[in-house]
Amino acid sequence: MRQTNNEKLRERIKHNYNDFKADMLKIIDGDIIFSLARKIAATQDVYELSLKPGWVDESEAAYLLEFAEPLKMLADAWEDFLFDTDSEFRMIVEDILDNDDNMTNYVTAVYADELKRKYGGEKSVKDVIFSELMETVRKYALLKNMLDDEGGGYCINEG
Repeated sequence: MRQTNNEKLRERIKHNYNDFKADMLKIIDGDIIFSLARKIAATQDVYELSLKPGWVDESEAAYLLEFAEPLKMLADAWEDFLFDTDSEFRMIVEDILDNDDNMTNYVTAVYADELKRKYGGEKSVKDVIFSELMETVRKYALLKNMLDDEGGGYCINEG
């Protein structure tokens, strides 16, 4: 059975992506990786978008197949698009300011400072929150075991 242009393009883009990823993984220097973050993100975005059925028609796929690295060409264009972000960034800031869920979805500076005082400044906020979570789980397990030993339930709805 003959491959369509879309199938050929998808295979070429997968090959391009694997080559790109292998090249990026060879980079050890964190500063270089940081400088390439936008390029990496753009390439990852384009790769994921290209996996969706119907993202291009057959004639568009045929045109892109004329190039050895259609992924690079598309990612470069997408990266340029990502640079044009002033108005989008402003909208994101406004959305964040209007979002009531921020206080529950993100750690506040006050809580982070409280945790640092409690656990010391050497640990990251993430590690401190994990420690808090594990302590809560440990206390829950102890309470559950105590109640089970007494023959009682540990949930409000249990008899």
